[in-house]
Amino acid sequence: MDPSHMPMTPDRTVSGKSRSSTSTNTSTADDGRKMTLIGLLDSAAGKDRLAQKNLLRGAVQQIVGGERASVMKPQSAQAFTKTLSKMQRRNEPTIAGRLMPFLVKRDRTVTASLGDDESVLLSGEEADRPTLKSFELDHLDWSIDKDFARGSVPFPAGETRPPSDFGVKNPKPDITYGFEPDAFDNAQQRALLTFEPELSSGIISPFFTIQWKGFQGSMQLAKDQARRDGAAMVHSRRKAIERAGISSTADELDVASMAFTCVINAEAAHLHIHWAEDVEGRTDWLMAVVKRYHLEEESDVADLRRALHNILDWGLSERLALVKQQVDMYREREQAAPTPACSTDGGPAKRRRVEGD
Repeated sequence: MDPSHMPMTPDRTVSGKSRSSTSTNTSTADDGRKMTLIGLLDSAAGKDRLAQKNLLRGAVQQIVGGERASVMKPQSAQAFTKTLSKMQRRNEPTIAGRLMPFLVKRDRTVTASLGDDESVLLSGEEADRPTLKSFELDHLDWSIDKDFARGSVPFPAGETRPPSDFGVKNPKPDITYGFEPDAFDNAQQRALLTFEPELSSGIISPFFTIQWKGFQGSMQLAKDQARRDGAAMVHSRRKAIERAGISSTADELDVASMAFTCVINAEAAHLHIHWAEDVEGRTDWLMAVVKRYHLEEESDVADLRRALHNILDWGLSERLALVKQQVDMYREREQAAPTPACSTDGGPAKRRRVEGD
């Protein structure tokens, strides 16, 4: 499906309680406080923690703020704000469907390098020339309004009360971005079944989600949803790294497992980074605001599109290469593992006690 014309949220009128600010009850509003009790921390807590993470903070700034070979044209930003002004009485699926094509295009301009494009050598053209490339043909995959796998949000193993008591609900992002299975060879795809099981309906290793809200939608509710989305993606990555037996420093693990979320309503967009920290026998699942964008400001709209395209390009380059490397390490580890010996009756061989042992 063409990502510039895809139905970014389902073609239906949203009337459920989780989508309506008028039906958001006290328990829903209190979900954020409850999640904090089990280590799913909000962006206020994450702000101070990110300030202490020089490597992670630098990596995020480099990704989000990186320059691009082309920028959003002023007339496109003007068209976005004009369309936005017409959306006051529209529901969330309509708003997302009308505005998202301005923010994530079907194609984007990238800088080709000699190492990436053999045709440069054959044609004699200059290296590092701008090239128009398709996100989809580069193995970007996405799902629309799909549930994450059940139990994907991290939860303390020793807690006896159910996750719902702490505001933990199964994530269902409006948009989830990850990789197509075809980005991996057959052997890697087989290994992925156990290395990093699917988190979202056929998408490999999700790294970015978007939550939309309408004019009446609660930005805080969207941020609580993003808190669960981000924690689930980071948790999935950390478990995969553990399965591969990869030894990492805390800084390396932060970058290898981090994920992005963006929450958007009719006035603003908040971009978040998510990571985890192991502290005194527990794990804190953290998020922090990377940047806020005012959607009535054309310069902010252009900056938002640049950030979204930068995150997707980072996913298709650095994160995809890392996942491939890790799944190969996982395969090698599995192949090197000793095969259990079998007795003549087909069961595992047992060591018989010899007198005198």
